[in-house]
Amino acid sequence: NGEGAATVNFDGGNVVNGDIYLEPSYNGPFGGQNPSTINIRGNGVVFNGGSGEGGSFGGPFPFSTNVLAEYINFTTAGSLTLGNDVNVIVGDINFNGNNASLNVGDNVNILAFYNGIVTTAGQSGTINFSGNSTVYTYGSLDGEGIGGAGALSAINVNGGSSSTVRLYTPTYTKAIAVNLNAGGTLVLQNGLNSLYQDGLTLGTLKFFNNNAEVQIGSEGNDALDTIELRTNISTDTNNNGKLKFLGGVVNVFGSVASLDKELARIDVGGTGSGVGDDVSSSKPYTYSSVYFNTDVYAHDVSLNGNEAYLTVASGYDIKGTTLSSFATFNSGLTLAGGNQTADFAN
Repeated sequence: NGEGAATVNFDGGNVVNGDIYLEPSYNGPFGGQNPSTINIRGNGVVFNGGSGEGGSFGGPFPFSTNVLAEYINFTTAGSLTLGNDVNVIVGDINFNGNNASLNVGDNVNILAFYNGIVTTAGQSGTINFSGNSTVYTYGSLDGEGIGGAGALSAINVNGGSSSTVRLYTPTYTKAIAVNLNAGGTLVLQNGLNSLYQDGLTLGTLKFFNNNAEVQIGSEGNDALDTIELRTNISTDTNNNGKLKFLGGVVNVFGSVASLDKELARIDVGGTGSGVGDDVSSSKPYTYSSVYFNTDVYAHDVSLNGNEAYLTVASGYDIKGTTLSSFATFNSGLTLAGGNQTADFAN
């Protein structure tokens, strides 16, 4: 009840069927000098939640709370599983450089607003999503988002075609590998750098199912910030996987599929499909501009929304089967210069 610091250590093989509510020791939801901490010190730790004794905090997190603490720390290469319907409010979830795993069940919501879901250095920590989940880091005090000082080893989206994982962050999502292992949708919303990797090595984004979809950006009147997508995008079979830019300005660095294994579809601008965060049909204004600093290979390319623009940087090509525009007002494909090819052979 906020009268002193609380630390709970789980050494492995622990199952909690109930809520964990460690209120920080100061008048406010977070930020006290005596933080409340959950340490994951082994494998097989499971939080199944209870009736939501923590109550609802409103704002971007209008859910009853099952787990409340200032910090969830992995102190070794252990594992924590959040069962279905568990809601978590925490300052940080920190892998601390350990090759640990955070396994997220269906219908799980996480609000981590000190730094986010981070690792202290290097490439460590894996998040496995098995169904519908939402991660908010909007309130991050230091703006680290997902990844932190290092980068996560992997983000695995394992849910089927009816599942959506939403990652909301004001800064960036850093992961070495992002794998769409089934037919689910991954939404990267509002990050200044989405799937960003420091240094010379770009991460990877790979589709393993033709129904899988990645949505990037934001929609509506606020879709004006520039987002950088820095990753190598690939698919395990030809005509597989969908990439959708919901809105705003996006600069793409890294490869986008290949001639023999092209993406199934690239949408510039939302299509009002209702999938993930694509609700463009209900938005008053949608502006999308995507700049590819690489060759682009996709079976179908579509320009949507009110205004949609696709630019291919000088010296690069775009190849596919169909190029379509359904934009209400303006749309355009621009080849920036040099020797370039736009090849859409029906």
